[in-house]
Amino acid sequence: MRYQQRIIQKIGEKIKYRWSKWQNKRLLKGYYRSQNLIELRAPRFLQNVFVFFVILLLLFWYAPTLNIAFWGIIVFFVVMVWGRISKEQRESRQLKKACFQKIAVREYQKRLERTPHEVLMKILQEEISEKFEVRGLKINNGFLEGRLFGEKLVVAYLDVNREEVIAMREVQSVVKKCFQRGISQVRIFTNGDSPPAVSNLGQCYELNLRLYNAEKLQYLLKNTLLFPSVSEITEIINCEKLKRQKKMSVIKGEILKKKKVSGYLLYSLLLFLMAWLRLGVVYLNIAASLILLGFALMIIIKNFQLREKEVTSAAYFQKEGL
Repeated sequence: MRYQQRIIQKIGEKIKYRWSKWQNKRLLKGYYRSQNLIELRAPRFLQNVFVFFVILLLLFWYAPTLNIAFWGIIVFFVVMVWGRISKEQRESRQLKKACFQKIAVREYQKRLERTPHEVLMKILQEEISEKFEVRGLKINNGFLEGRLFGEKLVVAYLDVNREEVIAMREVQSVVKKCFQRGISQVRIFTNGDSPPAVSNLGQCYELNLRLYNAEKLQYLLKNTLLFPSVSEITEIINCEKLKRQKKMSVIKGEILKKKKVSGYLLYSLLLFLMAWLRLGVVYLNIAASLILLGFALMIIIKNFQLREKEVTSAAYFQKEGL
């Protein structure tokens, strides 16, 4: 008996684990849909069904015997299912990668906005010194100053202030200051795009000017603390999944309130009566009536289960005491 109980317990635990895994996968797919990273599967499903039935007809038409046609259908069905599962797994990995990249960029943009100018300049100082042949790079009056190939270099960062394109006057102000100080190499980073006329500024002031937009800045900072780690991204996804789950629980709780059961039953009866008298769209009225009736039954079952739990608890205390 104990051995049988252990087997039953293990089976129950296995079923719970599989259910939890499936539920987590379902929530993850729902999250992917909310991020516009997953396409609707209905057209692809219909296409697969159509292909299957075409092959089915061809096998029945050209197969010399019914036995060969039957085994051909089984083999083709197994191949189709195996291919579908493999494709699902591959797409799942691609979706996970796309989701991680999207969240990483979004979190990077948030951190970039919250990072003080001085801290960002220190991060740029470390990255530029590590990746390029820049000597003696130091922070001075909000800029980075050093030497590149023996010439004076200034690195500046300009925030777009929630605009898409950096203001031309801000770029010109930096370039003018560098020209007055005799600096020949100027590099400007921004979290937006540069105006088209900025390329002429270098020629006007006779210096080597390069302006790097948001995409190039993101590439330069991809290995810094401004980008979240894999564990941080996983935690963000879990938190957002739980938020979506809580919202659905609130909506479900609102739909299944105890006081709404009489209203659901009344409207269900009314819609069924309209369908019986052929008023309005008959099939639509029947469908709506059945849905409302289902809501009412769910509320009744839920309240019955709660009442059973209360009775069981009361009986326990009456029997066992405190």
